[in-house]
Amino acid sequence: MLSKAEECVKNIIYIELREHVEYLINIRRELGYSIYNVRTQDNNEYSVKIYKEDNKHRKEEEELYRLRKMSLVNVPKVIRVTDKSKDIPYDALILSKISGSYNVKFFLRKKKREKVAREIIDNMIAVSQDKGDGKFGDVTGKRYVNYIDYLEDRYKVTLMKARFLLEKKKITFEELMRAEELYNNIKQVFGEEEIKPALVHGYYSLDNIRIDVRNGEIKIVVNPLNSFYGDEEYNLVNLMTPLGKKYKLFEIYKEKKGISNNFNKKAEIYRTFFEIEEKYGEMTIGQLEKKRMRKRYKNVQ
Repeated sequence: MLSKAEECVKNIIYIELREHVEYLINIRRELGYSIYNVRTQDNNEYSVKIYKEDNKHRKEEEELYRLRKMSLVNVPKVIRVTDKSKDIPYDALILSKISGSYNVKFFLRKKKREKVAREIIDNMIAVSQDKGDGKFGDVTGKRYVNYIDYLEDRYKVTLMKARFLLEKKKITFEELMRAEELYNNIKQVFGEEEIKPALVHGYYSLDNIRIDVRNGEIKIVVNPLNSFYGDEEYNLVNLMTPLGKKYKLFEIYKEKKGISNNFNKKAEIYRTFFEIEEKYGEMTIGQLEKKRMRKRYKNVQ
């Protein structure tokens, strides 16, 4: 018996493409979305990404379009954009097929790892050559002449979320105080050096880079998260994980481009507010799913 999400994927493919799904498999499941690979009776292959939050798909459509223009490696092509309806309970994107493996830490030997690591950084640098209109801001949002103004507006909202998280006991009082202290330091930290706008993926990490483990080829870069025009070095924060250190990604970037003198200060601000956004998303999406489940239970009764 198919799950609600699987039925949704089958319906999307039929309604949008008039093709019948012969086979489908979930290749990624997170709180905010799920991705399925499908093969139809016409022997066509697609990926379908369904979203737990409303209207996220429209933003990602634009993000993927911009990333595809500059990327040295494959980025999913959007085939159809589907808004939720009576017959389709989730917003969705039909994409070109997403191939490769996420489990790079288990398979790649040192020589292949070094090759992949350099390609990851080269791709990040290539994408950052997109300067947009020369201003800062979210890909689909307001534009700012000054990066500090953009960060202050963006992180002001994140601070409000942090206070809400404290009320729900999802973060500590000390974590909130540190976030407020870092927010108050934005002008000082980001005023030290000139920052030019660059296209930022938003969540450029090994978790979102799929690789062919047989030959060490990067197959595709997926799942942008609130892509924006801002500081190119923002991307480095999500590469400085234990796995990223194993690949020596930071060292390779530093060798190729160097880093700003105040990078560590910037990185702490980026990382702190990114983690707050993640925790807030986990909580709100979890609550949304609980509401959906209660509604489904009532309908069954």
